[in-house]
Amino acid sequence: MQQVFTQTTFSQMPIDPLVLQGIQDAGFQNCTPVQEKILPIALEGKNIAAQSQTGTGKTATFLITLFNRLLQTESLPKGKKQPRALIMAPTRELVVQIHQEAKLLGAHTALKSWSSTKPTACLTLASSRTCATSCAAVHRMKKGSPCFFPPPFPTG
Repeated sequence: MQQVFTQTTFSQMPIDPLVLQGIQDAGFQNCTPVQEKILPIALEGKNIAAQSQTGTGKTATFLITLFNRLLQTESLPKGKKQPRALIMAPTRELVVQIHQEAKLLGAHTALKSWSSTKPTACLTLASSRTCATSCAAVHRMKKGSPCFFPPPFPTG
């Protein structure tokens, strides 16, 4: 699949400079069509739902939004180690993909990400197979912390 980009650049959006640096390190300057449509809405704090082909930037969009929000909100007191966000995905492979992208996009921030098998401080990535671990992490999260469930997520 050939990647299509728009004329809209990430630097035109209200994205934290540390996240923008991660976006640039990933080699991205212009948004894909789905990013151009949903990123401004997500950055305003509104809920979104998007469906598009694999490789169109949906994962990057919700990670950019998440990192931006975490950087704009109060962090935990020093020494407090509990998750500030939880991302659940239906497969281990998707968890690995999200984790790799999170490390790249958030490389210049103080935010850290771990898979569900390690202790968490800021961002937990968990597969649905480790729901018990994920549920325990959710209970430790500060009220109002963002949770993201990338589709398709099993509901039954």
